[in-house]
Amino acid sequence: MCDNHSWTWTWTCAAVALAGCPMPPGPATPAPRCVAATDDPAGRGEGMWPVGMLGALDEEDLRARGLAIPLGDLWTDGAGGLAQAAVAFGGGCSASFVSPDGLIVTNHHCAFRTIARNSTPERNIVEDGFIAASRAEELPGRGTKIQVLRSWADVTDRIVRGLPEEPLERIRGILRREAEVVAECEADAAMRCHVARFNDGVGYVAPAGGEGPAERRFVLFRAFEVRDVRLVAAPPLSVGEYGGEADNWRWPRHTNDFAFLRAYVAPDGGSADYAEENVPYRPAHRLAVSTEGVAAGDLVFVMGYPIRTDRRLTAAEIEEQRDWYYPQRLDLLGEWIAELEAAAERSEDARIRVSSMLKAVHNGRSHASGVLQAMRRNRLLDARLAEEAAFLERLPAYGAALDGIAAAIAGRQATRDADEILRYLPKGSQVFGFAWTIVKWAMERAKPDGDREPGFQDRDERDIRTAMREAQASLDLDADRMVLAMLLRRAAALPEGRRIAGLDAVLGAEPSAEEIDAFARRAYGRTALGEPDGRLATFGRGLEEIRGSDDEMVRLALALAPAMDAQIDRARRLDERLAALRPVVVEGLAAFRGRPPYPDANRTLRLTFGAVRGYVPADGAVHAPFTTLAGLIEKETGVAPFASPPAVLEAIRARRLGPWLDPALGDVPVNFLSDADTTGGNSGSPVLDGSGRLVGLLFDGVWENLTGDFAYSPARSRSIIVDLRYVLWHLDCVAGARALLDELGAGGERSCRNHPPFTRGGRIRPHRGVSPAR
Repeated sequence: MCDNHSWTWTWTCAAVALAGCPMPPGPATPAPRCVAATDDPAGRGEGMWPVGMLGALDEEDLRARGLAIPLGDLWTDGAGGLAQAAVAFGGGCSASFVSPDGLIVTNHHCAFRTIARNSTPERNIVEDGFIAASRAEELPGRGTKIQVLRSWADVTDRIVRGLPEEPLERIRGILRREAEVVAECEADAAMRCHVARFNDGVGYVAPAGGEGPAERRFVLFRAFEVRDVRLVAAPPLSVGEYGGEADNWRWPRHTNDFAFLRAYVAPDGGSADYAEENVPYRPAHRLAVSTEGVAAGDLVFVMGYPIRTDRRLTAAEIEEQRDWYYPQRLDLLGEWIAELEAAAERSEDARIRVSSMLKAVHNGRSHASGVLQAMRRNRLLDARLAEEAAFLERLPAYGAALDGIAAAIAGRQATRDADEILRYLPKGSQVFGFAWTIVKWAMERAKPDGDREPGFQDRDERDIRTAMREAQASLDLDADRMVLAMLLRRAAALPEGRRIAGLDAVLGAEPSAEEIDAFARRAYGRTALGEPDGRLATFGRGLEEIRGSDDEMVRLALALAPAMDAQIDRARRLDERLAALRPVVVEGLAAFRGRPPYPDANRTLRLTFGAVRGYVPADGAVHAPFTTLAGLIEKETGVAPFASPPAVLEAIRARRLGPWLDPALGDVPVNFLSDADTTGGNSGSPVLDGSGRLVGLLFDGVWENLTGDFAYSPARSRSIIVDLRYVLWHLDCVAGARALLDELGAGGERSCRNHPPFTRGGRIRPHRGVSPAR
């Protein structure tokens, strides 16, 4: 029953409503807005739709579900649209413009590196949070960038026509032509361009006439790059990461995962590095905030830059993921965490420096653990095997392609363990990563620019130098050394015949753990790359000078260079083989399933439409679609990660809810769920209501559906979203950030100061939202 005086009121009532039971409202409280169903059997939340493919959607159906604006207002080829308010943020997140003066909002965890790089033991804004009192006090992004999509163009014919037949030469030809296209695009220095590939060679994008799908496999995306992005506001860690790893990927959730930054450009409007004379960027499109929020069952849509999905993987590929990739990843990341945590115990400075890396590795390990459990629980491999059996029974001609993919996957077993270590080495050890970049740059610079490896062309030099300079704030040399030693120990433990070529000459044939640790200490003691001046002075030297270097880390990179290049070539050969086979399977499955495939995510701007919807995590359990401040108080222990700042607790307990109260919930909503189809890279994505107003920020998925990258589940595919009303409540009722609220268009009379503390029997004061900006 609903206890109107209990902190659990909203939990109990929401759960009862979702179960379809009658629920009496509390005194003077409107009946909660809930839906009995927890999933949409039609699976209409499925699909991450490229902006150029919106014509393939059923607009009438979307209007019936609650979309109040034309799809053409979101994106029209040649003209753009509201979708351009969503931007690619940093190295793998999304964000959006929310004011005419370049203010952007994203997740706290997306901005975490920026926050950490501006923190010191004396001024630890990771722990304490930060709000700039004026624009002069906004903090430098320390390498943070955003990209604003301007246009896209199909370049398939230019890329693929007349390519060589030999696989590796074909790959190199594709890379060369992509580089040529990008170089032409970037003749405008403010532009950052890339060619995206769709579905290993098959991408479906509606043509201008809208008559059926058109195959567009290579698409050039042209974006304006903003290199001066400054931190404006971020909550304390105990707010922005409430629940920590204990709650990661879990529901119910009570995390205020937000941060505000501002984009700056040169006075003439061009892209520029950080400089005092820069001015706020004026976006062509921005999002208006909704102060009304959404209710269960309402349509919402997400705009962002999802990194990768693998919805087209065959059973053979899923089996390898389940039995090898995720288990070894889980083990490796566990060791990595142990080394970083040990280093962090040394000092407060070390803890701050490793915090962003540790956060990322923890997240990766939690994800790997969840994927493995979900694969087994959801019987993903069995489902894919059953589908393939039915597929081949109806269309047996596709068996050769499936067998070819299985053979290609089996063919890499002898080298895959070594290849994974080689892939992790430049990521795990930043200093080794600098050395590898220096060596590879020297090797590539002798080639014509268009023939160089991606990442080592003239267009990349500025980014490399910026990264080498700014990395120091998040580099702890002891931690870096310990991670390198761990990776080398794993490499040395590989069986005979599967070892990394060149490593025995450095470490010896069978080095002990002590000998590897001693080698790592010597390498870090005899390198100049641990400091910005040293690496910047070394970067750009010619290959002969590099080969004569006595820097131990450079020498290690030189010794491993042949193995690392061979690993890249093996990966490309496999990609080419799969690219020749997968289109056949994708096309066959499209015919078998009776619908054209939407392209897998590939770091391009996508829209996905869903609804606010709870779910059933297990037999006998129901998860409601909203959490509230009441639920946060129930979780509160006073011990991290469930220890809120005193100011937050005081505001909640005093019932200072202001205008951010949801009358139906009787509380301020904290997080909510949607069945919109999302994945990694959607963190920070704006979540909009049917009128195109910002109602939340996407930040996570649910534990029960961490196989979502492989298959969408109407019953369990759920995204976790910060309700924007919780963000506004924090800014207003806790932080008193009136200037920021005014800039968001959510200030004025809408303030905690103008609303008495809320009591269950008191009068609920309605408030209006803000009209969408166009």
